[in-house]
Amino acid sequence: MNVNNFHQVNDRYGHHIGDKILQRLALRLKKRFPSVPNFIILVVMNLPSF
Repeated sequence: MNVNNFHQVNDRYGHHIGDKILQRLALRLKKRFPSVPNFIILVVMNLPSF
């Protein structure tokens, strides 16, 4: 799943909306992959874009 340029959501709609979107994304992932422990998170970050 690619969420590149997510900062644009925060910039346009505010961090409170961005947080809600990320929370919904997390819930969808938990439903899609119920056997994966909650503590396993796979992240690839392009640090210069942060």
